[in-house]
Amino acid sequence: MISIENLKTLAIILLASFLLLGYISDDSAKSKNNENFEVTENIKLYSNGKLIGQWEGIGRGRMSGNTYSFKTDRGSFSNEIRISGDFVIETDPN
Repeated sequence: MISIENLKTLAIILLASFLLLGYISDDSAKSKNNENFEVTENIKLYSNGKLIGQWEGIGRGRMSGNTYSFKTDRGSFSNEIRISGDFVIETDPN
C-alpha cells in the first residue's frame, strides 16, 4: 500500500516535471518564431555618389515621405535612425 507521504512526493515530482517540460517547449517555440521572422537590413547613405553612412538595421524600417526610419538595436532602448537622400537598402532574411 502507498502511504500519503509517498503520494505527496510523487505529486510534487510530477508537477515540477510538467512545469519544466512546459517551460522548455514554450522557450524553443519562441526561438524558432524569432529566427523565422527576424529581418536584418543593410542601409547605405550616399552623397554625390560617395558613401557617407552605413548601418545594420534590425527588423524592417519604414518610409514616411522622403525619410526612412529604422532601428539599430534590440530591446526597450533601441536606437532609431532617420535618413533621407540617396540611400540603398539590402534586406537579409534570417
